[in-house]
Amino acid sequence: MKFSLRSLLLCVVVSAGLVVLLIKAGEPPGGTHKTQLIIKGLQKSDVREIMGEPQEVSEECWVYRSNWRTGWTQVVFDDDGLVAYVDAEGMW
Repeated sequence: MKFSLRSLLLCVVVSAGLVVLLIKAGEPPGGTHKTQLIIKGLQKSDVREIMGEPQEVSEECWVYRSNWRTGWTQVVFDDDGLVAYVDAEGMW
């Protein structure tokens, strides 16, 4: 078997790409950067602007899911329609 620097480099690049893909797939929908922007007291319109349209909607809770990510993000609202807390579940 002949050593090939090109084959080794290709394997390293593909492996690094797969690691990055697995890390991104383990994040909650919207990514951690978006979920960190949702703080207690935000209005529903602000949450919709940051995260987009939720997949599941009720009066007190919005749930965001992604087809290619493993987790979900749940935004819970108080009686005034303001963010009470955020539960972002990912694989990691």
